[in-house]
Amino acid sequence: MKKMIATIIAVCCLTQTAFAGFMEKIYTPVSQDENGITKRGAVYLCLELMNYDISSYSGEDLLLIAKDMGMIDAVDGADTELIGTHFMKILLVSMGYSEYARVQGGFPAGYFAAAKTAGLNISLFTNQVIGRQEV
Repeated sequence: MKKMIATIIAVCCLTQTAFAGFMEKIYTPVSQDENGITKRGAVYLCLELMNYDISSYSGEDLLLIAKDMGMIDAVDGADTELIGTHFMKILLVSMGYSEYARVQGGFPAGYFAAAKTAGLNISLFTNQVIGRQEV
């Protein structure tokens, strides 16, 4: 199951046109030419990939679910753009790698180890705002 989810997420990370309609809703502008993914958008994306029916919950409830799962530390700042390392944490928690990452040293080093184990391209997870092209 984890490998299937990892494959789906990897395809999403490498394909710019996949989920175009959904992605349009979760981005906020960074500048005139770029779009960055928000904390809220990353949570929605990962919960949807986990087969949560996100239409059944309010936006605030989805953030609380993500907080309870350990994807995010706080629900505030939901509409600010994420940097790559924070997106990596949300993604890997949704894939079931949180315990592995904790044992490997926690954030961020343990999550980089988990990303390598999951076969994800770790060069995407930088301290820069993560844009549409990376997701």
